[in-house]
Amino acid sequence: SRVTEFWTDETSDATRILSRDAQGDPLWDVGPLAGPTVESPSHSGQRAVNYCAREYVDHRDTGGASTDIDVDGLRQLRDDIAAGELVEDGTEVVDGRELIRLIRPDADAGVDLVVTLVDPDTYLPVRARGTIRHGGVGETFSQTYEFLPRTPENLLLVSPPIPDGFRQAHPDRGGFDPASCDGST
Repeated sequence: SRVTEFWTDETSDATRILSRDAQGDPLWDVGPLAGPTVESPSHSGQRAVNYCAREYVDHRDTGGASTDIDVDGLRQLRDDIAAGELVEDGTEVVDGRELIRLIRPDADAGVDLVVTLVDPDTYLPVRARGTIRHGGVGETFSQTYEFLPRTPENLLLVSPPIPDGFRQAHPDRGGFDPASCDGST
């Protein structure tokens, strides 16, 4: 199994994605080269840190995007509720908090079941869990959300650090494929 952590600044949509193996060791880390600040939501470039190859690549021109992954999850959650694609399915107590359980009444063919637990006052997600099928095999996932204040210290978390001893690779040497860093080679 794998653990993937996401840091997203909701103001700018700048996102960092860190993937860890089953032992908790980092595999890859992708995020903005220059992240947003409290004063400015602008961010640019992309840094991809490959822990398998012990290298990193800084891409300065990415058309303003920090990653190739759609990170509109919070807005999409609100839209899905409004459109009836997510419906309330009772409540569930997590860490002493009574949360509203949301499910997709008509899950698509690639998802068996996804349960999203949201705060009853804000409808912000607190937890999500489910099973996603890959080639007929079900892979379960669990996701926890934590919302931090927009401070200079927390915004620094959006940009991936360069670990000591990692070498810089040239951005033109080919694309960085995070899936290739899976610990199986």
